[in-house]
Amino acid sequence: MGWHEVMRELEEKLEGTFKGTYRPLEGVPFFRVQYPPDQEREALRQFRQLADRLSRRGWKMELVRMSHLLNEALQDLLGCSPGRPAGTIEGAGAGKGPGGAASEAF
Repeated sequence: MGWHEVMRELEEKLEGTFKGTYRPLEGVPFFRVQYPPDQEREALRQFRQLADRLSRRGWKMELVRMSHLLNEALQDLLGCSPGRPAGTIEGAGAGKGPGGAASEAF
């Protein structure tokens, strides 16, 4: 199935969910579109176009990238940030954990 068909099917499901004519599995309006990693840029473009179409119809849209959500969740879980690796303590020195031991971010 090409991008046009995939996005048309997703758009129909989204509209049906909004109008109450389509009920997702277990009633949760969550849809997943799988694609090969080399199609990432095209997928982002297709989702932006879908969001633009729905916005023009009055829908409030926000695109959320799963990679960003996972990154934030891991940072919260590990207590790190892009500028501070996991296991470090502020003021303990760059790249040093408690007791001066080197630490790594995963």
